[in-house]
Amino acid sequence: MNSVLLLVLAAALFGLWWLHRRDTRADGPVRLPPEYFRGLNHLLNEEQDKALEVFLRLAQTDSESVETHLALGGLFRRRGEVERAIRIHQNLLARPTLSDDQRRLALLELGRDYMHAGLLDRAEALFGSLVEGSRPHPEALEHLLTIYQREGEWEKAIDVARRMLPVAPEARAVIAHCHCELAEKALAHGAVARAEQSLRRALQVDGRCVRAHLKLCDLALAAGEPVHALRQAVQVLRIDPDFGPEVFGRAVACVRLGARPDEFEAELRRHDPPPPAWLPGLTHYLCLTRGAAAARERLERALGQHVTLEGLQVWLSLQRDLEAGPFVERLEEWLRAVSGRLPAYHCRQCGYRGSRLYWQCPTCRSWGTVRPLADGLAAVE
Repeated sequence: MNSVLLLVLAAALFGLWWLHRRDTRADGPVRLPPEYFRGLNHLLNEEQDKALEVFLRLAQTDSESVETHLALGGLFRRRGEVERAIRIHQNLLARPTLSDDQRRLALLELGRDYMHAGLLDRAEALFGSLVEGSRPHPEALEHLLTIYQREGEWEKAIDVARRMLPVAPEARAVIAHCHCELAEKALAHGAVARAEQSLRRALQVDGRCVRAHLKLCDLALAAGEPVHALRQAVQVLRIDPDFGPEVFGRAVACVRLGARPDEFEAELRRHDPPPPAWLPGLTHYLCLTRGAAAARERLERALGQHVTLEGLQVWLSLQRDLEAGPFVERLEEWLRAVSGRLPAYHCRQCGYRGSRLYWQCPTCRSWGTVRPLADGLAAVE
C-alpha cells in the first residue's frame, strides 16, 4: 500500500474513532484502547495482515462501534477482498440505530466497494442517493463523475461537474473536455455542426481549452476556411506555447490554402529564441514561407543555444538536401531510431510519459495534464 495512503487511512481511522468516542462519552475524557494504536502502528509499517487482526479483534469487542467496522471494511477493500468489505458495510446499513451521518458514510463506503468490484450500476445508484437534496456529498459527486466518464455518459458527467464547481473550480476544465468528447462523438456520426456547437460550449466554460481550439482548427481546415483555422492556431500559441508542436503542421496547411500568416508570425516573434520542442515544426514552416536557407539559419542559431535530438534530425535532413551521402544518411537513420524510442509527451500530474497525446491521462485519468515535453524528445547535454 502506498505510504501516503497509509497515512491518510491512519488519520481517517483516528478521526472516526475520536468522533465516535466524543459523541458517546462527551461527559468524560476520551481514552483510546491500546489495540487501536497497535493497529495504527501496523498500518504505518505496511503490515496489513497484522493490522487486520487488530481491527477484527476491536470489532468483536466493540461491536457497536460503527467507525471500527467502516475502517475494517476499507481495509478489506484495499486488500482486494471486496466481498468481505461489501458484507461489512451491508451489515452496518441494516442497523436501525445508525445516525443520518453514519448511514451516509456507510452508503459511501458500500458504493466504493461496488466501484472496486466493477458493479458500476449499483455504485451509481448509491452515490446518486447521496447527492440528492440540498446537501450533496462531495465525495459521492466525485465518484459519480468518475463513473459517468468511464461509461462515456458525457452529458451526465457535465451535470455532476457543474454541481462541483462551487467547491472545486478545477471542474471547469473537466466540463470543457466532456464537451470535447461530445464533439468527437458527433463527428463519428458525421454531425459536424453539432460537433462545432459542443466545441463552442467547451470554450464558453473554459476559454483556455487548447483541445477545443485545435479541434476547431481542424474543422475549419476541413471546411476550406484556412483564415479561421489559422486564427485558432494563434490562440493555442497564446494560451499554451508548449503545444506549439501540435500547431505548426496545421499552420503549414493553412498557409498552403492561402491564409495570410501575419498574425501567426507576429506570435512567433514573441518567442525568440523558440522553445526547443518547436524546432522541427518551426523549421518545416519556415522552409515553406521563407525558404530552406532561412530555415536552416534559424535552426542553427537555435541549436547553438540548446541542442536536441529532434533539432539534429531536422538539421541533418536539411544537410542531406545539400550534401547527399552515405554518412549523412546513416547518421540521420540512427538518430531517427533513437528518437523513435523516446517519449514525446508527459503528464504533469503523475509523470506518465508516452509517444501519443492523450487528453485524459491513461494512468491517473486527469484531464488536460498530458502535454508535449518542453524540451522536445530529449536534450543533448
